[in-house]
Amino acid sequence: MKTKQKKEQELKKATDLMSESEAIIFVDISKIPTHFLNAFRRELKKNLSELVVIKKRILKWGLSSEGGSSSGGKSKNINLDLNSLKTSFGTIFTKNLELGAQTIYKFLKNLEKEKIFESANEKFLVGYDLIKQKEVNSKELITIGSLPPREVVLGQVLSGILSPIRGLMYILNEKAKRSGN
Repeated sequence: MKTKQKKEQELKKATDLMSESEAIIFVDISKIPTHFLNAFRRELKKNLSELVVIKKRILKWGLSSEGGSSSGGKSKNINLDLNSLKTSFGTIFTKNLELGAQTIYKFLKNLEKEKIFESANEKFLVGYDLIKQKEVNSKELITIGSLPPREVVLGQVLSGILSPIRGLMYILNEKAKRSGN
């Protein structure tokens, strides 16, 4: 059993992480071996995120306005139904929602390939965008996570725009070669 002091430390850590984060993502961590979780934590740290396992009751207190203001943090007053999360979950505080979701998605897909569990998509529970102050469901998180990085998308768009121009340039070049003969 945790002492009151330990619980207060967990609450302070959660509110501090929340004040620095852009989003919170909840992931089902049941049936994931410890060595994989440790690797997951390292990967998240590289991508401006942190995985913390906190009791629901303490997390609810941190998400509420009273918990945020009593620990000196910003008052968030986030209404998430954590009781609907029936499994043990990890709370991921991320400074970039897209990057965090992509990191989680890739990691869970790798675990799915290694046959640790059936479906990676079932491991995404729910998220909350702290900037827009709105809940992000698991389907949206999976969609965000499965998208390629921003630079790749911009490259694909640019390629799509330049492709017809290149085709036209090729045709005009061939026409010029034929008329020159």
